[in-house]
Amino acid sequence: MGLRIPAFKLVPDDDMSNSLGEMEAPLTMGFGLHWAWVYATMFATTRLFLASSGDASSVMSGFYLLSMAALSLTLFLFGFNYRRSHHILQRMSPFVCGTISTISTFALLAANSTTPVGITAFIVASMGTGIGSALLLLLWGEYFSRKDTPTATINSALGVVVAIFLYVVLVYYLPPTISCVLVGLLPMLEALILRGVLPARASSEVPSLGRLRVRTSSFALRIGVSTFIFGVALGVLRNISLSSTFTNTANGSQGILLAAAVFAAPILICIILVLNRYEFGFLYRPLVVLIAMSLLLIPFFGSNNPPIVSLVILVGYVCFEVMMWVVFSEISFSFRLSSILVYGVGRASLTLGTLLCALLLPPLLARASTFAAIGETGAALIAMCAMVLGYCLLPREKDIGEMVISDGAEESPTYVGKEIPPEWQKRRFALKCQTVADQYLLSKREAEVLYLLAKGRNASYIKDELFISEGTAKTHIWRIYRKLDVHTQQDLIDLVDRVTNQGKRGH
Repeated sequence: MGLRIPAFKLVPDDDMSNSLGEMEAPLTMGFGLHWAWVYATMFATTRLFLASSGDASSVMSGFYLLSMAALSLTLFLFGFNYRRSHHILQRMSPFVCGTISTISTFALLAANSTTPVGITAFIVASMGTGIGSALLLLLWGEYFSRKDTPTATINSALGVVVAIFLYVVLVYYLPPTISCVLVGLLPMLEALILRGVLPARASSEVPSLGRLRVRTSSFALRIGVSTFIFGVALGVLRNISLSSTFTNTANGSQGILLAAAVFAAPILICIILVLNRYEFGFLYRPLVVLIAMSLLLIPFFGSNNPPIVSLVILVGYVCFEVMMWVVFSEISFSFRLSSILVYGVGRASLTLGTLLCALLLPPLLARASTFAAIGETGAALIAMCAMVLGYCLLPREKDIGEMVISDGAEESPTYVGKEIPPEWQKRRFALKCQTVADQYLLSKREAEVLYLLAKGRNASYIKDELFISEGTAKTHIWRIYRKLDVHTQQDLIDLVDRVTNQGKRGH
Protein backbone atom coordinates (compact mmCIF):
# COMPACT_ATOMS: atom_id res chain seq x y z
CA MET A 1 0.00 0.00 0.00
CA GLY A 2 1.33 3.42 -0.89
CA LEU A 3 0.22 7.00 -0.84
CA ARG A 4 -0.29 8.24 -4.38
CA ILE A 5 -0.36 12.00 -4.65
CA PRO A 6 -2.29 13.13 -7.75
CA ALA A 7 -0.02 13.31 -10.82
CA PHE A 8 0.39 17.05 -11.10
CA LYS A 9 3.13 17.98 -13.54
CA LEU A 10 4.30 21.14 -15.24
CA VAL A 11 6.31 20.28 -18.35
CA PRO A 12 7.65 23.37 -20.14
CA ASP A 13 9.84 22.82 -23.20
CA ASP A 14 11.36 25.78 -25.00
CA ASP A 15 12.68 23.96 -28.07
CA MET A 16 14.16 20.67 -29.18
CA SER A 17 17.47 21.25 -27.41
CA ASN A 18 16.31 22.44 -24.01
CA SER A 19 13.91 20.77 -21.61
CA LEU A 20 12.99 22.97 -18.66
CA GLY A 21 12.04 20.03 -16.49
CA GLU A 22 8.93 18.67 -14.81
CA MET A 23 7.46 19.66 -11.46
CA GLU A 24 6.16 16.46 -9.84
CA ALA A 25 4.06 16.72 -6.70
CA PRO A 26 5.12 13.34 -5.17
CA LEU A 27 8.78 14.17 -5.65
CA THR A 28 8.43 17.64 -4.12
CA MET A 29 6.25 16.60 -1.18
CA GLY A 30 8.16 13.42 -0.30
CA PHE A 31 11.55 15.09 -0.49
CA GLY A 32 10.21 18.01 1.58
CA LEU A 33 8.92 15.65 4.28
CA HIS A 34 12.33 14.02 4.55
CA TRP A 35 14.19 17.29 5.01
CA ALA A 36 11.56 18.63 7.43
CA TRP A 37 12.26 15.58 9.60
CA VAL A 38 16.02 16.07 9.26
CA TYR A 39 15.81 19.76 10.23
CA ALA A 40 13.55 19.00 13.20
CA THR A 41 15.82 16.26 14.57
CA MET A 42 18.94 18.29 13.88
CA PHE A 43 17.95 21.75 15.11
CA ALA A 44 14.88 21.28 17.35
CA THR A 45 15.87 18.18 19.33
CA THR A 46 16.12 19.99 22.66
CA ARG A 47 12.86 21.90 22.18
CA LEU A 48 10.77 18.90 21.10
CA PHE A 49 12.33 15.82 22.67
CA LEU A 50 14.75 16.78 25.44
CA ALA A 51 12.88 19.59 27.20
CA SER A 52 12.61 17.56 30.42
CA SER A 53 16.15 16.19 30.28
CA GLY A 54 18.57 17.51 32.84
CA ASP A 55 21.56 17.11 30.51
CA ALA A 56 19.93 18.18 27.23
CA SER A 57 23.03 19.96 25.92
CA SER A 58 25.37 16.96 26.21
CA VAL A 59 22.72 14.54 24.90
CA MET A 60 22.02 16.81 21.94
CA SER A 61 25.68 17.17 20.91
CA GLY A 62 26.34 13.45 21.35
CA PHE A 63 23.19 12.52 19.44
CA TYR A 64 24.14 14.76 16.52
CA LEU A 65 27.69 13.40 16.22
CA LEU A 66 26.75 9.72 16.60
CA SER A 67 23.79 10.01 14.22
CA MET A 68 25.98 11.66 11.57
CA ALA A 69 28.62 8.95 12.01
CA ALA A 70 25.99 6.20 11.61
CA LEU A 71 24.63 7.95 8.53
CA SER A 72 28.08 8.14 6.92
CA LEU A 73 29.00 4.55 7.74
CA THR A 74 25.71 3.17 6.37
CA LEU A 75 26.03 5.16 3.16
CA PHE A 76 29.65 4.06 2.67
CA LEU A 77 28.79 0.39 3.24
CA PHE A 78 25.93 0.49 0.75
CA GLY A 79 27.88 2.62 -1.74
CA PHE A 80 30.97 0.42 -1.94
CA ASN A 81 28.82 -2.73 -2.14
CA TYR A 82 26.32 -1.20 -4.53
CA ARG A 83 25.68 -4.35 -6.58
CA ARG A 84 24.57 -6.35 -3.54
CA SER A 85 22.95 -3.28 -1.95
CA HIS A 86 20.77 -2.81 -5.02
CA HIS A 87 19.12 -6.18 -4.45
CA ILE A 88 18.73 -5.46 -0.72
CA LEU A 89 16.98 -2.15 -1.33
CA GLN A 90 14.77 -3.70 -4.03
CA ARG A 91 13.48 -6.24 -1.53
CA MET A 92 13.28 -3.77 1.36
CA SER A 93 9.99 -1.96 1.78
CA PRO A 94 10.18 1.82 2.34
CA PHE A 95 8.07 1.15 5.45
CA VAL A 96 11.04 -0.65 7.03
CA CYS A 97 13.15 2.48 6.57
CA GLY A 98 10.34 4.70 7.82
CA THR A 99 9.74 2.49 10.86
CA ILE A 100 13.42 2.56 11.84
CA SER A 101 13.44 6.36 11.59
CA THR A 102 10.16 6.80 13.48
CA ILE A 103 11.05 4.47 16.38
CA SER A 104 14.50 6.02 16.78
CA THR A 105 13.00 9.53 16.73
CA PHE A 106 10.59 8.68 19.57
CA ALA A 107 13.47 7.04 21.46
CA LEU A 108 14.87 10.54 21.94
CA LEU A 109 12.13 11.17 24.52
CA ALA A 110 13.79 8.74 26.92
CA ALA A 111 17.41 9.57 26.05
CA ASN A 112 19.78 10.76 28.77
CA SER A 113 23.33 10.07 29.92
CA THR A 114 22.64 9.04 33.52
CA THR A 115 20.50 5.87 33.57
CA PRO A 116 20.87 2.54 31.71
CA VAL A 117 17.48 3.01 30.03
CA GLY A 118 18.38 6.57 29.03
CA ILE A 119 21.75 5.51 27.62
CA THR A 120 20.11 2.65 25.67
CA ALA A 121 17.49 5.05 24.29
CA PHE A 122 20.25 7.49 23.35
CA ILE A 123 22.14 4.83 21.38
CA VAL A 124 18.96 3.59 19.66
CA ALA A 125 17.96 7.14 18.75
CA SER A 126 21.41 8.11 17.44
CA MET A 127 22.11 4.95 15.47
CA GLY A 128 18.54 4.52 14.27
CA THR A 129 18.10 8.04 12.91
CA GLY A 130 21.43 7.79 11.09
CA ILE A 131 20.70 4.37 9.56
CA GLY A 132 17.06 5.21 8.75
CA SER A 133 17.99 8.50 7.16
CA ALA A 134 20.68 6.80 5.04
CA LEU A 135 18.23 4.19 3.72
CA LEU A 136 15.60 6.81 2.90
CA LEU A 137 18.22 8.96 1.15
CA LEU A 138 19.27 6.01 -0.99
CA LEU A 139 15.66 5.36 -1.98
CA TRP A 140 15.18 9.01 -2.93
CA GLY A 141 18.48 8.83 -4.79
CA GLU A 142 17.13 5.94 -6.87
CA TYR A 143 14.06 8.00 -7.74
CA PHE A 144 16.00 11.20 -8.51
CA SER A 145 18.52 9.31 -10.64
CA ARG A 146 15.75 8.82 -13.23
CA LYS A 147 15.23 12.57 -13.58
CA ASP A 148 17.12 15.05 -15.75
CA THR A 149 18.94 17.99 -14.17
CA PRO A 150 16.17 20.61 -14.57
CA THR A 151 13.56 18.25 -13.11
CA ALA A 152 15.81 17.30 -10.18
CA THR A 153 16.61 20.96 -9.51
CA ILE A 154 13.03 22.21 -9.61
CA ASN A 155 11.68 19.47 -7.34
CA SER A 156 14.53 19.53 -4.82
CA ALA A 157 14.32 23.34 -4.60
CA LEU A 158 10.57 23.26 -4.03
CA GLY A 159 11.06 20.34 -1.64
CA VAL A 160 13.34 22.47 0.55
CA VAL A 161 10.65 25.20 0.55
CA VAL A 162 8.13 22.62 1.78
CA ALA A 163 10.64 21.38 4.39
CA ILE A 164 11.35 24.79 5.88
CA PHE A 165 7.66 25.71 5.93
CA LEU A 166 6.81 22.46 7.75
CA TYR A 167 9.72 22.98 10.14
CA VAL A 168 8.54 26.46 11.11
CA VAL A 169 4.92 25.33 11.59
CA LEU A 170 5.79 22.18 13.55
CA VAL A 171 8.43 23.72 15.79
CA TYR A 172 7.06 27.19 16.48
CA TYR A 173 3.30 27.20 15.94
CA LEU A 174 2.11 23.90 17.42
CA PRO A 175 2.25 22.66 21.02
CA PRO A 176 5.50 20.71 21.63
CA THR A 177 3.62 17.46 22.37
CA ILE A 178 1.73 17.54 19.08
CA SER A 179 4.86 18.64 17.20
CA CYS A 180 6.86 15.78 18.71
CA VAL A 181 4.32 13.20 17.53
CA LEU A 182 4.03 14.70 14.03
CA VAL A 183 7.80 14.96 13.57
CA GLY A 184 8.19 11.32 14.59
CA LEU A 185 5.56 10.26 12.05
CA LEU A 186 7.06 12.22 9.13
CA PRO A 187 9.29 9.30 7.99
CA MET A 188 6.23 7.01 7.82
CA LEU A 189 4.36 9.51 5.65
CA GLU A 190 7.49 9.84 3.51
CA ALA A 191 7.60 6.03 3.19
CA LEU A 192 3.97 6.03 2.01
CA ILE A 193 4.88 8.42 -0.81
CA LEU A 194 7.99 6.40 -1.71
CA ARG A 195 5.87 3.27 -1.85
CA GLY A 196 3.62 5.00 -4.34
CA VAL A 197 6.40 6.10 -6.70
CA LEU A 198 8.77 3.10 -6.56
CA PRO A 199 9.17 1.27 -8.83
CA ALA A 200 8.42 3.54 -11.76
CA ARG A 201 6.43 2.35 -14.73
CA ALA A 202 8.57 0.33 -17.12
CA SER A 203 8.36 0.18 -20.89
CA SER A 204 6.92 -3.03 -22.28
CA GLU A 205 9.18 -2.89 -25.35
CA VAL A 206 12.53 -1.56 -24.13
CA PRO A 207 14.70 -4.10 -22.25
CA SER A 208 16.92 -3.10 -19.37
CA LEU A 209 20.20 -2.03 -20.96
CA GLY A 210 22.16 -2.16 -17.71
CA ARG A 211 24.26 0.36 -15.81
CA LEU A 212 27.51 1.83 -17.04
CA ARG A 213 30.35 -0.02 -15.33
CA VAL A 214 33.21 2.04 -13.95
CA ARG A 215 36.22 1.32 -11.73
CA THR A 216 34.63 1.67 -8.30
CA SER A 217 37.77 2.70 -6.42
CA SER A 218 38.73 5.41 -8.93
CA PHE A 219 35.24 6.85 -9.08
CA ALA A 220 34.72 6.70 -5.31
CA LEU A 221 38.03 8.47 -4.71
CA ARG A 222 37.24 11.23 -7.19
CA ILE A 223 33.71 11.97 -6.03
CA GLY A 224 34.56 11.29 -2.37
CA VAL A 225 37.38 13.83 -2.20
CA SER A 226 35.41 16.57 -3.95
CA THR A 227 32.25 16.13 -1.86
CA PHE A 228 34.25 15.87 1.37
CA ILE A 229 35.71 19.28 0.60
CA PHE A 230 32.21 20.57 -0.16
CA GLY A 231 31.19 19.15 3.22
CA VAL A 232 33.80 21.31 4.95
CA ALA A 233 32.23 24.43 3.43
CA LEU A 234 28.75 23.22 4.36
CA GLY A 235 29.91 22.51 7.91
CA VAL A 236 31.23 26.05 8.32
CA LEU A 237 27.90 27.41 7.11
CA ARG A 238 25.89 25.21 9.46
CA ASN A 239 27.96 25.65 12.59
CA ILE A 240 28.49 29.42 12.47
CA SER A 241 25.21 30.76 11.17
CA LEU A 242 22.49 28.17 10.53
CA SER A 243 22.20 26.63 13.99
CA SER A 244 21.39 29.93 15.68
CA THR A 245 18.81 30.85 13.01
CA PHE A 246 17.02 27.50 13.05
CA THR A 247 16.88 27.43 16.86
CA ASN A 248 16.00 31.09 17.40
CA THR A 249 12.44 31.48 18.69
CA ALA A 250 12.08 35.11 17.60
CA ASN A 251 9.45 35.79 14.94
CA GLY A 252 12.07 37.58 12.85
CA SER A 253 14.15 34.43 12.52
CA GLN A 254 11.14 32.40 11.45
CA GLY A 255 10.33 35.01 8.81
CA ILE A 256 13.91 34.95 7.55
CA LEU A 257 13.80 31.15 7.26
CA LEU A 258 10.64 31.26 5.19
CA ALA A 259 11.89 34.17 3.09
CA ALA A 260 15.16 32.36 2.34
CA ALA A 261 13.29 29.30 1.08
CA VAL A 262 10.91 31.42 -0.99
CA PHE A 263 13.77 33.43 -2.55
CA ALA A 264 16.06 30.46 -3.21
CA ALA A 265 13.55 28.46 -5.27
CA PRO A 266 12.98 31.21 -7.90
CA ILE A 267 16.73 31.81 -8.11
CA LEU A 268 17.35 28.15 -8.94
CA ILE A 269 14.46 28.01 -11.42
CA CYS A 270 15.65 31.24 -13.10
CA ILE A 271 19.12 29.75 -13.54
CA ILE A 272 17.52 26.82 -15.36
CA LEU A 273 15.41 29.14 -17.53
CA VAL A 274 18.30 31.44 -18.43
CA LEU A 275 21.29 29.11 -18.58
CA ASN A 276 19.82 25.70 -19.39
CA ARG A 277 21.67 24.16 -22.28
CA TYR A 278 23.09 20.80 -23.20
CA GLU A 279 26.22 20.72 -21.09
CA PHE A 280 27.05 18.54 -18.10
CA GLY A 281 27.39 20.66 -14.96
CA PHE A 282 25.93 23.87 -16.43
CA LEU A 283 24.04 24.54 -13.17
CA TYR A 284 27.05 24.49 -10.84
CA ARG A 285 29.04 27.50 -12.00
CA PRO A 286 26.55 30.26 -11.11
CA LEU A 287 25.60 28.47 -7.90
CA VAL A 288 29.22 28.17 -6.74
CA VAL A 289 29.64 31.92 -7.23
CA LEU A 290 26.37 32.68 -5.42
CA ILE A 291 27.19 30.38 -2.48
CA ALA A 292 30.76 31.73 -2.21
CA MET A 293 29.41 35.28 -2.01
CA SER A 294 27.04 34.27 0.79
CA LEU A 295 29.93 32.66 2.68
CA LEU A 296 31.80 35.97 2.67
CA LEU A 297 28.99 37.44 4.79
CA ILE A 298 29.51 34.97 7.65
CA PRO A 299 31.71 37.40 9.70
CA PHE A 300 28.82 39.90 9.62
CA PHE A 301 26.22 37.39 10.79
CA GLY A 302 24.57 38.20 14.13
CA SER A 303 21.74 39.96 15.90
CA ASN A 304 23.37 43.38 15.55
CA ASN A 305 23.48 43.24 11.76
CA PRO A 306 20.69 43.84 9.23
CA PRO A 307 18.36 40.86 8.56
CA ILE A 308 19.40 40.97 4.91
CA VAL A 309 22.75 39.43 5.94
CA SER A 310 21.03 36.42 7.51
CA LEU A 311 18.70 36.18 4.52
CA VAL A 312 21.54 36.06 1.98
CA ILE A 313 23.44 33.46 4.01
CA LEU A 314 20.35 31.26 4.31
CA VAL A 315 19.61 31.59 0.58
CA GLY A 316 23.17 30.44 -0.04
CA TYR A 317 22.65 27.48 2.27
CA VAL A 318 19.44 26.38 0.51
CA CYS A 319 21.17 26.67 -2.87
CA PHE A 320 24.10 24.67 -1.46
CA GLU A 321 21.90 21.80 -0.28
CA VAL A 322 20.02 21.71 -3.58
CA MET A 323 23.22 21.89 -5.63
CA MET A 324 24.78 18.92 -3.85
CA TRP A 325 21.66 16.81 -4.31
CA VAL A 326 21.52 17.74 -7.99
CA VAL A 327 25.23 16.91 -8.43
CA PHE A 328 24.55 13.30 -7.42
CA SER A 329 21.36 13.16 -9.44
CA GLU A 330 23.01 14.48 -12.60
CA ILE A 331 25.99 12.12 -12.37
CA SER A 332 23.70 9.12 -11.86
CA PHE A 333 21.27 10.14 -14.61
CA SER A 334 23.75 11.38 -17.21
CA PHE A 335 26.06 8.35 -17.15
CA ARG A 336 23.73 5.46 -16.13
CA LEU A 337 25.76 4.96 -12.97
CA SER A 338 24.36 3.17 -9.95
CA SER A 339 22.55 5.70 -7.78
CA ILE A 340 23.59 3.69 -4.71
CA LEU A 341 27.26 4.12 -5.62
CA VAL A 342 26.92 7.83 -6.39
CA TYR A 343 24.64 8.85 -3.53
CA GLY A 344 26.20 6.41 -1.07
CA VAL A 345 29.82 7.48 -1.46
CA GLY A 346 29.02 11.10 -2.34
CA ARG A 347 26.57 11.81 0.47
CA ALA A 348 28.71 9.93 3.01
CA SER A 349 31.77 12.00 2.10
CA LEU A 350 29.72 15.22 2.30
CA THR A 351 28.51 14.21 5.78
CA LEU A 352 32.04 13.40 6.92
CA GLY A 353 33.22 16.87 5.88
CA THR A 354 30.33 18.43 7.81
CA LEU A 355 31.08 16.20 10.82
CA LEU A 356 34.73 17.24 10.80
CA CYS A 357 33.68 20.88 11.04
CA ALA A 358 31.26 20.08 13.87
CA LEU A 359 34.15 18.54 15.83
CA LEU A 360 36.93 21.02 15.09
CA LEU A 361 35.33 24.39 14.35
CA PRO A 362 33.76 25.25 17.76
CA PRO A 363 37.01 24.81 19.76
CA LEU A 364 38.98 26.70 17.11
CA LEU A 365 36.56 29.62 17.23
CA ALA A 366 36.58 29.53 21.03
CA ARG A 367 40.35 29.94 21.01
CA ALA A 368 39.90 32.93 18.72
CA SER A 369 37.26 34.45 20.99
CA THR A 370 39.42 37.48 21.66
CA PHE A 371 39.50 38.10 17.93
CA ALA A 372 36.12 36.64 17.04
CA ALA A 373 35.84 38.56 13.79
CA ILE A 374 39.21 37.27 12.66
CA GLY A 375 38.22 33.70 13.55
CA GLU A 376 34.97 33.87 11.61
CA THR A 377 36.62 35.67 8.71
CA GLY A 378 39.20 32.92 8.49
CA ALA A 379 36.48 30.27 8.61
CA ALA A 380 34.56 32.07 5.86
CA LEU A 381 37.66 32.21 3.64
CA ILE A 382 38.34 28.51 4.24
CA ALA A 383 34.75 27.69 3.29
CA MET A 384 34.93 29.78 0.14
CA CYS A 385 38.20 28.13 -0.93
CA ALA A 386 36.65 24.73 -0.21
CA MET A 387 33.73 25.60 -2.47
CA VAL A 388 36.01 26.46 -5.39
CA LEU A 389 38.32 23.47 -4.83
CA GLY A 390 35.40 21.04 -4.48
CA TYR A 391 33.94 22.31 -7.74
CA CYS A 392 37.26 21.93 -9.56
CA LEU A 393 37.63 18.33 -8.35
CA LEU A 394 34.14 17.17 -9.33
CA PRO A 395 34.35 14.39 -11.95
CA ARG A 396 33.63 15.63 -15.46
CA GLU A 397 32.44 13.71 -18.50
CA LYS A 398 35.98 13.03 -19.69
CA ASP A 399 37.03 11.74 -16.25
CA ILE A 400 34.11 9.32 -16.06
CA GLY A 401 34.79 8.16 -19.61
CA GLU A 402 38.32 7.19 -18.57
CA MET A 403 36.96 5.11 -15.67
CA VAL A 404 34.62 3.00 -17.82
CA ILE A 405 35.23 -0.75 -17.77
CA SER A 406 34.83 -1.83 -21.39
CA ASP A 407 34.88 -5.60 -21.37
CA GLY A 408 32.64 -5.90 -24.42
CA ALA A 409 29.27 -7.49 -24.85
CA GLU A 410 28.72 -11.23 -24.77
CA GLU A 411 29.56 -13.05 -27.99
CA SER A 412 26.78 -14.22 -30.24
CA PRO A 413 26.34 -17.99 -30.74
CA THR A 414 27.06 -19.19 -34.26
CA TYR A 415 24.04 -20.24 -36.27
CA VAL A 416 25.45 -21.61 -39.54
CA GLY A 417 22.67 -22.53 -41.95
CA LYS A 418 20.11 -22.10 -39.18
CA GLU A 419 17.53 -19.49 -38.42
CA ILE A 420 18.55 -17.27 -35.53
CA PRO A 421 16.01 -17.63 -32.69
CA PRO A 422 13.88 -14.48 -32.16
CA GLU A 423 14.90 -14.20 -28.49
CA TRP A 424 18.58 -14.04 -29.44
CA GLN A 425 17.91 -11.54 -32.23
CA LYS A 426 16.30 -9.24 -29.66
CA ARG A 427 19.12 -9.84 -27.18
CA ARG A 428 21.81 -9.18 -29.77
CA PHE A 429 20.10 -5.96 -30.85
CA ALA A 430 19.89 -4.81 -27.21
CA LEU A 431 23.60 -5.57 -26.73
CA LYS A 432 24.47 -3.44 -29.74
CA CYS A 433 22.44 -0.55 -28.36
CA GLN A 434 24.11 -0.94 -24.96
CA THR A 435 27.53 -0.88 -26.57
CA VAL A 436 26.72 2.41 -28.31
CA ALA A 437 25.20 3.82 -25.11
CA ASP A 438 28.35 2.89 -23.13
CA GLN A 439 30.74 4.27 -25.72
CA TYR A 440 28.96 7.62 -26.00
CA LEU A 441 28.07 7.90 -22.29
CA LEU A 442 24.33 8.09 -22.86
CA SER A 443 22.03 8.52 -19.88
CA LYS A 444 19.56 5.79 -18.91
CA ARG A 445 16.67 7.60 -20.61
CA GLU A 446 18.79 8.40 -23.68
CA ALA A 447 19.73 4.71 -23.95
CA GLU A 448 16.04 3.78 -23.93
CA VAL A 449 15.28 6.37 -26.59
CA LEU A 450 18.26 5.14 -28.64
CA TYR A 451 16.86 1.60 -28.56
CA LEU A 452 13.49 2.77 -29.89
CA LEU A 453 15.06 5.05 -32.51
CA ALA A 454 17.24 2.19 -33.75
CA LYS A 455 14.04 0.17 -34.21
CA GLY A 456 12.62 2.94 -36.39
CA ARG A 457 10.21 4.49 -33.86
CA ASN A 458 9.29 8.18 -34.00
CA ALA A 459 8.94 10.80 -31.24
CA SER A 460 5.19 10.27 -30.88
CA TYR A 461 5.64 6.53 -30.31
CA ILE A 462 8.55 7.11 -27.90
CA LYS A 463 6.41 9.53 -25.89
CA ASP A 464 3.70 6.92 -25.33
CA GLU A 465 6.09 4.06 -24.70
CA LEU A 466 8.24 5.85 -22.09
CA PHE A 467 5.44 7.91 -20.48
CA ILE A 468 7.08 11.26 -21.25
CA SER A 469 5.93 14.38 -23.10
CA GLU A 470 6.60 14.69 -26.82
CA GLY A 471 8.76 17.76 -26.18
CA THR A 472 10.91 15.76 -23.75
CA ALA A 473 11.17 12.93 -26.29
CA LYS A 474 12.38 15.38 -28.95
CA THR A 475 14.90 16.82 -26.49
CA HIS A 476 16.36 13.34 -25.88
CA ILE A 477 16.49 12.66 -29.63
CA TRP A 478 18.33 15.94 -30.26
CA ARG A 479 20.84 15.17 -27.52
CA ILE A 480 21.45 11.63 -28.80
CA TYR A 481 22.09 12.91 -32.33
CA ARG A 482 24.53 15.44 -30.91
CA LYS A 483 26.43 12.88 -28.82
CA LEU A 484 26.61 10.33 -31.63
CA ASP A 485 27.44 13.02 -34.21
CA VAL A 486 24.66 11.88 -36.56
CA HIS A 487 22.06 13.96 -38.35
CA THR A 488 19.24 11.57 -39.24
CA GLN A 489 17.56 8.53 -37.78
CA GLN A 490 18.91 6.41 -40.62
CA ASP A 491 22.47 7.47 -39.69
CA LEU A 492 21.77 6.30 -36.14
CA ILE A 493 20.35 2.98 -37.34
CA ASP A 494 23.42 2.42 -39.51
CA LEU A 495 25.75 3.22 -36.59
CA VAL A 496 24.04 0.68 -34.33
CA ASP A 497 24.00 -1.91 -37.13
CA ARG A 498 27.79 -1.59 -37.56
CA VAL A 499 28.40 -2.74 -33.98
CA THR A 500 29.82 -6.27 -34.08
CA ASN A 501 28.65 -9.16 -31.93
CA GLN A 502 31.69 -8.72 -29.70
CA GLY A 503 30.47 -5.27 -28.67
CA LYS A 504 32.79 -3.24 -30.92
CA ARG A 505 31.90 -0.74 -33.58
CA GLY A 506 32.29 -1.83 -37.13
CA HIS A 507 33.80 0.43 -39.76
